[in-house]
Amino acid sequence: MARVSRRYTVFTIMWVLAIIFHMIHRSDIVSGVLPALTVLSGGYVLLNPSKEIRLVLFSLLHACVYIFHAPNTGNHAFFAFFVDLTIIITFCVNYWSSGKDRIKSLVYVQPILIAFTIILYFFAVFHKLNWSYMNPDSCGGTMLLKVFLNNDITSVFFGKLSSETLTFLKHISIYASLVLEMLIPIFLLFRRFSWIGCLLGILMHGILGFIYFWHFTPMLFALYVLFLPNSFFDRIYEVFQGFKLNSKNVKMVIWGAMLFIPILYVLKFQYPQIVSELGNFSRNTQSDWSIGLNIRSFIGWFPFLIYTLIFSYFVLSFPRKNTFEKRIKLPTAYYIFPLILILNGLSPYLGTKTHQSFSMFSGLMTHGERNNHLFMPNLNIVKAQNDIVIPCQKEHTNYAKQLRWRKNEKMVFYELQKRVTVLKEKGNSGIELCFQRNGKQIQLQNAELDSSLIIPLSWIDKKFRIYREIPINASKCYY
Repeated sequence: MARVSRRYTVFTIMWVLAIIFHMIHRSDIVSGVLPALTVLSGGYVLLNPSKEIRLVLFSLLHACVYIFHAPNTGNHAFFAFFVDLTIIITFCVNYWSSGKDRIKSLVYVQPILIAFTIILYFFAVFHKLNWSYMNPDSCGGTMLLKVFLNNDITSVFFGKLSSETLTFLKHISIYASLVLEMLIPIFLLFRRFSWIGCLLGILMHGILGFIYFWHFTPMLFALYVLFLPNSFFDRIYEVFQGFKLNSKNVKMVIWGAMLFIPILYVLKFQYPQIVSELGNFSRNTQSDWSIGLNIRSFIGWFPFLIYTLIFSYFVLSFPRKNTFEKRIKLPTAYYIFPLILILNGLSPYLGTKTHQSFSMFSGLMTHGERNNHLFMPNLNIVKAQNDIVIPCQKEHTNYAKQLRWRKNEKMVFYELQKRVTVLKEKGNSGIELCFQRNGKQIQLQNAELDSSLIIPLSWIDKKFRIYREIPINASKCYY
């Protein structure tokens, strides 16, 4: 049980740090009272990570942050939300059925999250098996290479590459990403080689974090430790014993950080630049690289690099003893969590939605009559994504920002209905729209009064059933 407790404690620390990294990158730690409370509760967990109720409180607050921002959230946030829900529900069910046995709760959470990790990697590869991703002239499989080569730092070392070299590197980028994303879960599943899968994950996602975005990588690090043997945690505690005398100082630092969060929240009202600099450090803006050091780098990016190095050290240095707890059989009811995640991954082919389906950077297209997957057909149990509307060339709406509909993007008609309905519920009026549907041009002066656009919506429809916008130009990136 002591080793199970160690595993739980390490995972708790790493999961809390992963969420805080994510919130820093998304400029969310000072965006409101709820995010600030979430970060404070994270500090509260770190003060004593062995108390499970603290992690449950943290997960509950972070789940509320997700719900507040939804539907304007991505795959990473959705996945973290689902992990949070699993932690909360598993704890509550276990608490009511067997009392305050936190160890048993972890025993059930661990295999569920292991299944989540494998499912995530499966769909990350499965969705990429499409013609767009395989095409070196598209952006799906080569986008990260372009970000890497167009970076101010890397361009100093590589300079301008010939077209032949660039084409070769594009092919390498496409197939290397597929191979790595297949090998990582395979190695993780074999207990003796789980540390190799962990190292491959550090290599792939660490580089990804360095050149593009770093907010998802720490989440994967936290999940990786659930696959590792007991000797990994023994090694961590062995090193920790050497710093035991300074544990009070560590707690003082955490308390100080917790006190700093409310101050930062208040300061943001007077210094808006703090908000603009608390995220997206490594995302698309080369000015950040040319500037070099700024608030984001100190609060997020540099700590992420240090964190990655520390985690790499422990993965490389622990004894390769194949010692694990015995696998347990989950109660049947708990399999509902992985099943929901699988259905979520299949949603583009089922027609239920196209966003947050773990199709990250895949270029997968399943809308209308189009399907660019190599072999998976459109099942289209729900027919919504077959109905596509195209904006008029000029002045297609006076609510483009609120509808999040750009001129160079098509949209699933259901998604347009949903967004117009939500605007009406918020009290907006005079919504002008011009679009083509089924070959006919439709122009409306008060779209919020049109019966074909206003539909009944459930809370789940608003928060979770989302269809991505579709680029009119087929060569444009579509994730």
